[in-house]
Amino acid sequence: MNVLHNFQHPFLKTGNISLVDITRSLVRELKGAPAQTVDLNELAVRFAVDKRRLYDVVNILEGISLIKRRAAQRVSWNSDTERGNHAHALKSDLHWLDDKERELDRLIHMAKSDMQAITYSSDADRYAYVTEKDIKGIESLLSDTVLVIKAPPRTTLEIPTPNNVSNVLNSRHSKLRNYSQP
Repeated sequence: MNVLHNFQHPFLKTGNISLVDITRSLVRELKGAPAQTVDLNELAVRFAVDKRRLYDVVNILEGISLIKRRAAQRVSWNSDTERGNHAHALKSDLHWLDDKERELDRLIHMAKSDMQAITYSSDADRYAYVTEKDIKGIESLLSDTVLVIKAPPRTTLEIPTPNNVSNVLNSRHSKLRNYSQP
């Protein structure tokens, strides 16, 4: 007996049954089966479908934790307890991630506040300097040529290059223009 006989699918006569119809029939069989466990080989024969198409449906339902394999050819519903445990674990992970996000937001806010306090403090100019050792300690600059220029406020530094592409660097006291290649 073909279980899919209730479906009026246009391809039913040619054997090309849609994955939706296969899914509906599989779910119906699982709900009515003893211990809610079915044999996939038997279903493929009863549904008159290619095993590969039945396994495509099974793999999707298994991937979203609705069913699980009991043996190579047998599948059953995940119990409510297992689904509940999985949902609880996901909710727990979500709460943990929310807490971490709030902590990171708090740390970012503190860092921004600290940077603003340092930048606009009266001691900023007195302690705003970089040593040669500081610059040599930056690994990403080791293979680059670095020019350090001390200039009074409102100084504009123009460095011509063959392409004359202008980049403007802003500082608290002045704008620095860097003409460089893109």
